[in-house]
Amino acid sequence: MTVYSNIRNILMDKAPISSLLYWSKEYSAISISEILCGLDRMTSPPFVLADGSAAPFNLVVRVFEDTLHVKLSDPTDVKRRVLEHKKDRTKFTEALLYSLNKDDE
Repeated sequence: MTVYSNIRNILMDKAPISSLLYWSKEYSAISISEILCGLDRMTSPPFVLADGSAAPFNLVVRVFEDTLHVKLSDPTDVKRRVLEHKKDRTKFTEALLYSLNKDDE
């Protein structure tokens, strides 16, 4: 069985990942999409398969959806929605950076 047939089996399996984590309703699903698109566009992919090859974006999206109990829609649509934003494309990411860089109070 090849790596890609394993991925296909994972994507077709409808059993969700057992997780106690939930994405807060305080933040929109587009915020996760923004992060995932940024990670996907990195030169060296941060998400890899067991064999070291880059994890397909659709698999990464599925894992985040299942783990955080949030629906992001079709992975192609996820990228399109984020990249079509001309203004505020990185609104959540900028807020995240601000939180990381601000001085401790």
